[in-house]
Order: sequence, then C-alpha cells, then structure tokens
Amino acid sequence: MIDVEKALAELTLDEKLRMLEGKDFWHTMDYPAKGIPSIEVADGPYGLRKQKGLCDHLGWNVSEKATAYPSGPSVAATFDRHLVCELGKHLAAEARSQDVDVLLGPAVNMVRTPLCGRNFEYYSEDPCLAGEIAASYVSGVQSQGVGTCIKHFAANNQEVEREFIDAEVSERALREIYLKVFETAVRKSHPWSVMTALNKVNGDYCSENRVLLRDVLRGEWGFDGLAMSDWSGVNNRVKALKSGLDLEMPYSWGISQERLRLAYDAGELSMEDIDAGVRNILNLVNRVLEGRKVHPDYSDVDHNAFSCEIAEKSAVLLKNESSILPLKRNARIAVIGDMAIHPRFKMEGSALVNPSYSAIPLDEIKAISEGEVYFASGYDENSELDDEGLAEAVSLASDSDVVVIFAGLPGGIEAEGKDRKDMMMPASHVRLIHEVSNVNGNVVVVLSNGSPVDTSWDGSVKAVLEMFLGGQMMGRAVARLLFGLATPGGKLPVSFPYRLEQNPSYLNYPGHMGVVTYSEDVFIGYRYYVTKGIDVKYPFGFGLSYTDFEISISEFRSGSAQVSLRVRVRNVGSMNGSETVQIYVAPPTGRIPRPRVELRDFARVYLCPGQECEVSFSLDTDAFSYFDEDLKDWYMAPGEYGVIVATSSRDFVDERKVMLSPKRIKHDEITGWSTIGALRATPAGAAAIERIKDTLSRSLSESARNFPIFRKNGETQDDVDRIPLRMITVLTDNSINNDIMDSIIEDANRVNLEVLG
Repeated sequence: MIDVEKALAELTLDEKLRMLEGKDFWHTMDYPAKGIPSIEVADGPYGLRKQKGLCDHLGWNVSEKATAYPSGPSVAATFDRHLVCELGKHLAAEARSQDVDVLLGPAVNMVRTPLCGRNFEYYSEDPCLAGEIAASYVSGVQSQGVGTCIKHFAANNQEVEREFIDAEVSERALREIYLKVFETAVRKSHPWSVMTALNKVNGDYCSENRVLLRDVLRGEWGFDGLAMSDWSGVNNRVKALKSGLDLEMPYSWGISQERLRLAYDAGELSMEDIDAGVRNILNLVNRVLEGRKVHPDYSDVDHNAFSCEIAEKSAVLLKNESSILPLKRNARIAVIGDMAIHPRFKMEGSALVNPSYSAIPLDEIKAISEGEVYFASGYDENSELDDEGLAEAVSLASDSDVVVIFAGLPGGIEAEGKDRKDMMMPASHVRLIHEVSNVNGNVVVVLSNGSPVDTSWDGSVKAVLEMFLGGQMMGRAVARLLFGLATPGGKLPVSFPYRLEQNPSYLNYPGHMGVVTYSEDVFIGYRYYVTKGIDVKYPFGFGLSYTDFEISISEFRSGSAQVSLRVRVRNVGSMNGSETVQIYVAPPTGRIPRPRVELRDFARVYLCPGQECEVSFSLDTDAFSYFDEDLKDWYMAPGEYGVIVATSSRDFVDERKVMLSPKRIKHDEITGWSTIGALRATPAGAAAIERIKDTLSRSLSESARNFPIFRKNGETQDDVDRIPLRMITVLTDNSINNDIMDSIIEDANRVNLEVLG
C-alpha cells in the first residue's frame, strides 16, 4: 500500500501534474520507482469492453470477447436488487480475469426523452428505481475488489450536441430527479469513482462545475472517491482542477500538463489544489491494490447461464390476449423476421461488447419445440423491405397455428453520439406485422429495442413480449419464455406513450442556441402522465405474468413523520411466477406543485402456485419530502398523504391515508394578496401585525386609526383576517402604501420556518 502523504511529499511538481491525466487511453500514470502502479479502466456497464489494439470510446475498434449482458432498461426492468448485485459480481469476475481494475459504469442518467440515443445504457425515468438499481450494481462489483465509476454526472439526457449543450435545470428538479440517483448510489454503496458528463449544467461544464463536484458531491454527500472526466471531456483544465475534477482522461499529449504548470507559475493554481487531485488518485490506487487481492471465480458457462437468467427476469409481457402465451410445444409455428436469426441484443458506442456467444432465437425455439417450426425473413438484415421475403412470410403465416414475429429497432438507429428522429420502428417491421396479422389471428411479437417505441400496431396482434436489448443469451431466454419454461415478470422502467408529442420534454428538446431548458421540471415520465391524467399505451411499472397474484396490506402503522407497512402476496395461479410490489406516495395538494404519485420503494417476490409471503416497507421523512429552493433543503410539508400499494404507476391495489406532522413547518409565502389572517399565522406574523397597527395609529387619517384591525371582538377579527393585505392601502387612505407593505411582507417571509417541539 502507498503512504499517500509521504508520496505527495516525494513527488516533484511535474510528476504530480503528469499524474492528473491518463498515461494513455485506458491507464493512469505510474511511477514504479516510487511504488506507484498504473490502474487500468475499461468500459463495462453491461459487459467488458477491453481493447488491446487501437483504442476508442465510441466502439469503432474491436475489443476482447466478453459476456454481453442485458442492457440498462433490461436490468432495471427486473426490479430486483439482489439479482443486480449478482450481475455486479459477475461483471467484476470478468474484469478481474482481464486485469481491469475499474469498470466505467453504471450509466445512470434519467430517460428524459425516448429519443436519447444512449437510453439503452440508462435505467429508468424514475430516480428511486434507478438509484436503487445503481446502488446494487455498485455494491456487487466492488464486493469483488473491482471499482466502479458511476456516470455521467450530471443531466446527460441527450446525445444531440452533448459536448456543448447547456442543461438549464431548476435546483429542485436537479435534486429530485437528475442528482437523486447519484446521491442514492453514493450514500448507499460508495462508488470508488464518478465520471463527469460532457455537457454543461446551468452554465458550467460538468467537469468544472464547482457546485456539483465540491458543494454537492463531496460536501453534502460525503463522496471520498475519485472524480474523473469523460473521455476528452475537459474544457478548461485549470478551472476543472480547482472545481474538484481530479483525473483527466485520456492522455492529452502534455497539453493539460503545460497549462497547469503555467497556471501554477502565475499563482492561479496552488499546490493545495494539485495535491488534492493527486491525493484522490493515490487513494484510488490503494483501493485497487487492496482489490487485487480478491480473485472471484470466472466461468463462461456460469456467465452464459446468468445472462440468460437476467434476460428471462427482465422480459416484460405487455400483452397476452386469450392467454396465447405460453405456446403449446406441439404447435405449428412460423418464426418471422430477420432478427430471429440475426438478433439485436448489443448496445453501441462505449457500451458495445464483443460477445463471447450468441444464442440464435430460431435455433433455440426449434430446440424446445416438439412441433414444426418454419422461418421466413420478411425483411432483410438491414431492415429494408423484402417483397419476396414478405410474400413468403405471409404464405407461411397463413398455414401455421401461431406466428412469432421478431421486430424492433435495428442497429444504427440508437447509438452513442446520435439521437433518434422519432419513436417509430422501421416501416418494413410494421408492414410485416400488419400483413401477417391479416392472414393469422394468433400473432406474437417479440421486441428488441433500447428505448420506447411506437406500438400503435399492437391492436392486430395477441401478444407482445418486450425484451429491450437482452444480451447474448436473449435468444434462449425468449424461447424459454415463449414455451413457459420461464415466466415473464419484468416491469417497465419507462413509460410507453401513445405518441412522442405526449412526452413532457417534447417542446423543450433538443434545445436552441446551445441551451436546452428542462421546463417540465420534476414532471418527467409517469410523474407528468399521471398528474395530467394523460393515458399512455403502457405505463411505468407495468408488466403481465402467466400467473395471478392476490395482494393485500396486512399491517399498517404510522407516526408523526414515518410509515411502516407489511404487504401480503399470494400466487393464486397455476404457474411459478413473480410479482413486484410498488409503493407510491401521493402528497397533499399545496402551493408547491408536486407529482400526483412518486415511487418510493419496491420489492419483487418469486412464488410457486399457492405460496404466499409478506414484504415489509418502511418510509421515513425522505419519502414524503421535496427539495425546497427557499430553504435549500429537503422539506416535508404537513398534511394528509396517501401511501399506495400498486403493481404499476396506474394499477393501485390499496391506498391508506395518513396525517403527517413534521417538527418544522414552512409557512406559505406571503404576498400582497395573502390575507391578514395568513400573515398573522406566520412565525413573524405577530410582529408584522404590530408594525401595521403602529403605522396606522400614527396616521392623520381617521379611516386608518379606525381600521378594524384594532378591534378585539372575535367575529370582527375573523372578518378582518379575510382581508387581503393590498386592500389595507385602499381602506386606510394610503396610510400604508405599497412600499411599506412590501417591506412588511419581505420581513415576514424572512422568517417562515417554524420549528416545533
């Protein structure tokens, strides 16, 4: 282990400056003579991307073979913390087998718009789900001695102009939505490093954003790891270092080192600034050295099996009319669509994995089926319309018991550095679905896509199975799901709107003149749809099963600022399966607009037929709070809250009302149209009323001296309390003019937080 302070004393200035950027594309700088080794990092949110030859961060050059696990939305769709922790352990084992010390993941940015080309890496539109999944991932990886680098900090929600765009976000939305996922992971699982985003947030590049890096990340959350840049993601190296960015990646060919040296010589940069960055790098080296002592087992067979398990448990059954699924094994099946033989399961860009294996859906279906299985392409490998293939598909479908169509988004439509144009699937896929449905009423569609797609075609099919990008074993998982060897139980981590125009970011994407304004504020995804009463095609948290469940609240307790409950779940169907209990909170109506419901906890349970279990949940003040921009803190308003047990953001099982009384109360802001009674009720109200009385008593106006605020009669007092403050000016001959009233109001609002008990 390195004696960090001793090393700082021995390293020369130039050696320190050289350490503040990469040695090359994937390694940190080393000084073997001083006992400082290099650290190797590699892309790897959902599969290792280690490059030995030409290096890049966009997936252009080949990487070593590795297990390609399911994508970000797939992982989140499991709603299973334990499973995601196991994924982390498997990823760490593979990283260690290839001498990688830190995985550049997880990628946890919010799905603000369905069009973001990198949504296949991101978990969800909901920060509670994304944060818990991220924390489980980090815990799993780091338990095996390999570090994580959670990214991209922060508000990287589009690929259009991602290097320059300025995300203009309110402090409340930033805290409640875009930073919350990072906060959860940092506080719960302590990732070894954080990667800054390329974009700006509220005027400053993330790599040089002091508020994000110093004030929030380190100051409030207590982060003690390394802050590194995204590749080529530093604008001003001097400002970045002073703001808290430790490591620039990759190597800048000495340019940054020269700039830092000039700034130091000019007195713009202190040795304390330099040592702070180098210290964090050396501390990470020590964590890595300790981690290298751990040698997790690695087996291709085990990793393939586990990849298949995740794909099965992440599958979301969106539709299953007439219980067409699971299929009968002796059915005559037409498998249609080029994706059945060339499955799309890989992500692109820095998340592109060179898979060690690829399970072909058609082959896997044939291996399980006991009947006849036929294939027709319907469209070619580039998803171009193939008239001959389409005719063959229609002919085959007309003579089959059931048709399974593989469709979705082909490669190249979703990609790092490139957003989608719309939510549509290729026209050839949609036409294939309609043409086949015209000749066969038993059509099942299997979707492969990294983000929501338009499903207006689903009225003509009986079943839709959403696989997202299910990893290299997706083909086997699909076959097992189709025949009932596994039961789908995944839940949507994102909403599927009917149309793109319904998305709350629609009018404020992708921005203008280098700025994108998040005008929807905290109302993204289901928070917007539910609050506005807008129907969606498939809601957040939704997913069907092959079996049925009964859910009920078995115990409910509440205190002044917390709630605990137990929920009983029973499998009343005939197949093994799983259900995800989702706990939402409905806040009281107030002056601060809040979403109608917000996810606050969840638990997935696996049950055999007839089996039941109980799940416990505990909600504290955080679950009922919002970020108050006046207080610069989280605040729970007093009032009646709803605690909802649900199976999706729209499917409520039970709701309990509870009155919560926090130990501090923030009174509503006083304005000119607030009443005298509202002013009187504030902490500073008594003093404000006395000031008004004093001013009026000294007036020469008889109307002012006789103003009813001086009277003590209760009935008169009630009447007076209903008078708006601005009316005092009119009713007292301007004895209290607007300037005086504004001053009284301003003083009252300075003291609007009342601490009780």
